[in-house]
Order: sequence, then C-alpha cells, then structure tokens
Amino acid sequence: MKSNKFYGLRNKGLLKFWKKEPLPLLSAALKEARVKVVDVGARGGAIKELIRFAPFIHYVAVEPEQKARNQLNFEAPWQNVTTVPNALGLAEGKATLHVTKQPGMSSLLLPNPNVVERYPSADAFQVVDRQEVDLTALDKAADQFGFREACFLKLDTQGTELDILKSGHWMLKNFLIGIAVEVSFQEFYQNQPLFSEVDEFLRDNGFRIFELDRALSRRRNLSATLFSKREIIWAHALYLKEPTEIINSSYIKRNCSTEGRHKNLDKDNPHANDCRTKLLQLLLLALAYEYIDFSQEIIRIMIQAEMVTAEFGEKLLFEVESYARRRTFKVWLKLKKFPGKGKTFDIVHKDRKLRFRIK
Repeated sequence: MKSNKFYGLRNKGLLKFWKKEPLPLLSAALKEARVKVVDVGARGGAIKELIRFAPFIHYVAVEPEQKARNQLNFEAPWQNVTTVPNALGLAEGKATLHVTKQPGMSSLLLPNPNVVERYPSADAFQVVDRQEVDLTALDKAADQFGFREACFLKLDTQGTELDILKSGHWMLKNFLIGIAVEVSFQEFYQNQPLFSEVDEFLRDNGFRIFELDRALSRRRNLSATLFSKREIIWAHALYLKEPTEIINSSYIKRNCSTEGRHKNLDKDNPHANDCRTKLLQLLLLALAYEYIDFSQEIIRIMIQAEMVTAEFGEKLLFEVESYARRRTFKVWLKLKKFPGKGKTFDIVHKDRKLRFRIK
C-alpha cells in the first residue's frame, strides 16, 4: 500500500479523508503554518498524534544514544526530517548517558534506588552501559541544526526535561507555542525535578496544561490475588498557549501589523505575518491532539482580529467541521469496545466516574 493512500493524502500534500470531501482551504492554511517540531528523546519513534499531518511538518529528531538513533525510522511522508545526535541540557561539553536495561529509561541522571525499588519496574532501571555524549543548550542546538523557529517541542529525557526548557530561553520566549513533556510525581532519578516544578516553569512562560496522560502502578510487593488501587508515578503532559497569549506577547506585537490582514490563505499570499502564522501552527496542534473546540475558537479569534476575512474564516470553519465529523466517527467506533462510551459527548468528563467500583 502506498504511503500517500495510507495517510489519506492527495497530491501536493492536500488532506483528503474521503473522495467527495477534500479540504483545500485547511490544507493551504496548514501548509502556510510552516510547522517545525522538535522531538527530544526520539527513541520511541515519531509523535503519533502528528503522523496524520506529516506532509505539513518538518520533523527534528534529537537522540544522543547511537544505537537508538540508528534505529530511527520515519515512514510517514514528513516535509523534511533532521536528526540531531547531541544531548540537550543547561551545561555545555561532555556528559555521561547512563544506558539502562530497559533502554527507554536511559538518562543523564543516575536512577534513584530509594524510589525505584518500590515498584515492579525496578529492574528496568539497572544501568548496563555508559556512553559519553555531547551536551548542548537547546538554544545553541537550535542555531547549530537549524530549528530555532520550531513551534512545538516534545521532551522525554527521563528527568532532565526542566534543564532543557531552561536552556531554551529564546525559543520559549519567541517561537514555541506547544510543549509535550514527560513529568514525574516520584524522584526516579537523583535530583530529578518533579511535576510541580515543571508545571510552574511552563505556566510562568505563558503555557497552559491541556492534557495529563497518567501512568499508575502498584507497589513491588503486590499480591496478584488481591485488589489494590494504583498510585500515580509519572505522566505525559501537553501544554499549549492560548491564542490571546500569542497575540499579546511582546514578540508577536512587533510583528502583528495590520498590513496583509485581509488577505486570504492561498498561493498568492505565501508570506503571512508572524502572528497569523503562529495561530495557524496552533490550529494544526489543536487538530492533531483532537481539541476540536479549541481549533474552532482559534479560527474565530483570527476572524475577530481581522487576520482572515469573515468569508474565508467561515469556509475554514466548515472544513474543520468536516474533518471533525470524520474523526468523530472513527473515535466512536473505537470507543464501542470500552465502558463509558455513552459519555463521549458529555460536556464534562470525570475519571472517577469510570473507575473500578466495589458494590
């Protein structure tokens, strides 16, 4: 099966989810967004939420561990792929990568036995090798490898995520509008910052949490024949900026001139102003992570701010709704297998309503 059919794509990278309903305006908007994504700790492969939008994305994979880097395989038709062999962090120079029995647990930090030994996954943290790697600050690596203008950053580096964020001051201030980061609620690595510290740092930089995909575990002394609730140990968190935060930021204010605001998104206008470009980047991220309400709000704000005409904006909203209908159908089919499927369209979802209950 050819990749252009597998990913539901037409020629020139235009989204097409079924034969009678292509999405030309949405495709043009996403193409104009010039999205560049940086995946730090790319061992596990490309970010799955972004694969459907691969033709609109320049993907930067940062992976310092040589074996994992050699195994990277990007089958989706990404706009471009850049591989970075350096580790990222606050310091500059050489660092030691502690390679663990479970490769995904490898880190520049040493495992903390006092915490690791509490859980069944303790053996996975056993250090089996040590490799010397080049350590570079995020901002410096961005200049060196050409990804300074990236709008989205994914961090999964087993405890050094906050150091990397702090080393990317310029990118955080001027370019990044979305961050996916692994956060921990237990100190699995020595001197590892916990969720509260990462969350505070990102909130102070204008980001708001949208998603917390939790990992929970029982203790190592578990009894398989006895029920016990699991405790939260780590999570994958998604942070995005609000459209108003983007518009009001000092960097954007200097670039959100009224010139060109009433131009439509088509081949005759490839150079949109930075403010609109960032909102289009945010639109792609909202669609990729299936925040449809948020994506529609972004477009309405663009209409209100006169970054697109009302007519064009309404057409774009219609295409987003067409895309959302298709996704709704696919999600509904998957949910048929799971309890609580009837709550799909509830305005508010509460995890506790779907937890195991003893009657």
